[in-house]
Amino acid sequence: MTGYFYPDKEEHFISFTEFVPLVMRMRELYEMTLEKRATCKKVALFMAFCQVNREYRGEESLVAAMGANEFYKDLQRKIDQSRKYFNSLITGPLKQRFSALDSFGPVQVALEPIRLFKMATVPDSPELSEQDIRTREEAQRSFVFALQLLSWDVVESEADVAENLSQIEEIALRKMFTGQFVKLWIVIETNPANSSRALGQPLFFESKAEAHRAALDLRQSIKESAEQLERELVEAGSGIPEDKRKAHEMRLQGLTVHEEKELWELRTVEIDDEIWEIRHVSRDKSLERAVEKKERYCVQGSSKKAVADRGGWMYIVVSVVGRTGTRRAATKSDAEFFSEYTHKRIWTGPLEKIPDPGGVNKNSHRDYWDTKTIGRFTRQIEYDNRIIASRVEQIVTTAREYLSTQTSTGGDRHSTYQAAQLFDYLCPLWWPRLSWDSKERHAMMLYWKTQ
Repeated sequence: MTGYFYPDKEEHFISFTEFVPLVMRMRELYEMTLEKRATCKKVALFMAFCQVNREYRGEESLVAAMGANEFYKDLQRKIDQSRKYFNSLITGPLKQRFSALDSFGPVQVALEPIRLFKMATVPDSPELSEQDIRTREEAQRSFVFALQLLSWDVVESEADVAENLSQIEEIALRKMFTGQFVKLWIVIETNPANSSRALGQPLFFESKAEAHRAALDLRQSIKESAEQLERELVEAGSGIPEDKRKAHEMRLQGLTVHEEKELWELRTVEIDDEIWEIRHVSRDKSLERAVEKKERYCVQGSSKKAVADRGGWMYIVVSVVGRTGTRRAATKSDAEFFSEYTHKRIWTGPLEKIPDPGGVNKNSHRDYWDTKTIGRFTRQIEYDNRIIASRVEQIVTTAREYLSTQTSTGGDRHSTYQAAQLFDYLCPLWWPRLSWDSKERHAMMLYWKTQ
């Protein structure tokens, strides 16, 4: 449609492996421009980037409209973002290998684009030392990632993503939520025999003191139950059937209790004389995380057109208060019902459902569960005549499922999942000089399961 701008269709992602030779080609064009024209280095770098984009894409990129000065300033900011992003990985999901991954001095402090560009484009030579090769490798990682950030940001900026979610939030407040809030403390049993995932349904309390007392009582009850089971095993000797004995022994590993450290502030929705208590979680994905996900798609061999959503939100269906005032924990069926309810209430007008071209996420852990809605949000851009139609994602799940992603020591725990994705797909790409074999992977996963 004329006047509509689709960020996910305009974004032409260039993977790391494709970008490295393009950056080397940029160096050739950069040197040729400086030799043939009386121009400054900043302009030469800008012209080289625009040229390789034309050669790669067959058309001009949106970056060309920035101009050399704006391009250079923005690239400097993106280099700083790139540096901070890789530092966050090294001190976060990959912290177990900190010493081996930490950037070499010159790259760590290099924020000036032309200096980093030259470090990244040192040509191959028998005279290069191991230190020279490592410096080039790290400079390429930082510089290419900065160019990926910049190329995507001109298509859909972080400010645009935030504004989309802000307006969608206003729609939900106006069309679905009552404007009343409920504050609850949550306690739930977890089972070490099942990777410390949530066991049963959560318990809700209106004061922290009540929640803490309930947690203490629950721990005592679990302890007494385990002691009783142990006595039964000792007294029965070999008299207990093998399957029952194994079940007893599994339980003897001990159930544990998880207390949420923060108060959950829940919004309320009235449906058929029942009050549904919902926790809203914004899921506006940073530019860095979006590029990371898109890069992973490329390594996996997925279509380059596979979309990495920038904007989204999650509704955690926590509890339902019936006509008698009794509160019950929400189930998966409740979450599915509420997802359909949102389609009637807020997925109208500027927020429109579209088919999900991505299908099932094959990387999701088998124990993870949610229900997802993909759509577009359209709005007028105030500073020009475009109508932007951004891709957005809504997830609906239950408190039990959400808490399992926080307590689990398995692959459905968010930190473990992120570490596994990085290790399997991106670490060999970004740190090729290091070993990323199964032994290293096992050590890293074991580390995150105990955090």
